[in-house]
Amino acid sequence: TGATVQGLRGNRAFPWTTENKPQTASWNVYLDPIAAAQVYGYGFPLVLLADNACDTLVVDPSDPEKFLSCRDSEILDDIPLSWGPSHGSAWSSLKYWDQATSVLMFDLLSGKPTSCERWVLENFTVSLQNDATYATFVPGRFGAATEARVASNREQFLRSFYAC
Repeated sequence: TGATVQGLRGNRAFPWTTENKPQTASWNVYLDPIAAAQVYGYGFPLVLLADNACDTLVVDPSDPEKFLSCRDSEILDDIPLSWGPSHGSAWSSLKYWDQATSVLMFDLLSGKPTSCERWVLENFTVSLQNDATYATFVPGRFGAATEARVASNREQFLRSFYAC
């Protein structure tokens, strides 16, 4: 963790512990900001799924029932419907995070319409400054030209996810 690294190397390591990370830092970027900064700094065109794109993608226990007529397997039900409750999570806190990323990737690769309702195009890099911006995405002229999905259509996502 950040606390362990900081304890071993003094102030030259991560400036924040995992318990006190900057509120605007994505966990995926915060866990390895140097690698993220290198990827975003290289200039490859990227697609980003922003955290707020999953705000409308809350898991509801009735979701699979809506799509029973168009699927052959119930394996997809087990992941979102069992994982959260088995760990004591409330339904309102469960979102299709990784599933949304997978659906977006497959829709983009296959040329299908995506569940995106709003995109932004920006050049992003990752801040490595030892301040409150650490491990956050910073728009500007440097970094990769990135399409960021910032809002999703829940019904379109569910149709793609349950393969209707």
